[in-house]
Amino acid sequence: MTKEAQNSLLKVLEEPPEYATIILIASNENKLLNTIRSRCIKINFNKLKDEEIIEYIKKNTIDNSIINMVTYAGGSIGKILKIQKNKQEYEEIENILEQIDKKDLVYILNNSPLLYKSKENIYDLLDYINILLLKTNQIQKINCIKYVEEAKKRINSNSNYDMTIDWLLMKIFKECN
Repeated sequence: MTKEAQNSLLKVLEEPPEYATIILIASNENKLLNTIRSRCIKINFNKLKDEEIIEYIKKNTIDNSIINMVTYAGGSIGKILKIQKNKQEYEEIENILEQIDKKDLVYILNNSPLLYKSKENIYDLLDYINILLLKTNQIQKINCIKYVEEAKKRINSNSNYDMTIDWLLMKIFKECN
């Protein structure tokens, strides 16, 4: 929702009709205004088991090649559907991280346009980077998770987006080299 739409919703939350129960579902609460979050009761849904997601994939004829990515879904069918929809982007992220300790910094910065143009789903891509970093079992790459989390904070606090991505890639490159 845009800020304007959220402000309109805020008016309804401040003075809801007596007959209504309003249920607001969000995939990323950080995208909601603080004034909306402060007026809501947060209810976390239990995560599905990987086996349940695999069963869903098989029953709903989703691309079976994403079954090996089920662990990245974090127990969410919504995330596995996003992974399927954006499979090419996730493969690009994997390629960037594979090259980070093999190529020079200029190459990495020039061959990471996906991160620069993905403002709308950057949090999903950064979460995926964290998963890939953990998966490597290399201490240098695992240490980079703190930089990814710092980049999320910077983006959330409206820091310059491109500079934040530059900073992130440089920090990961430096840590891995």
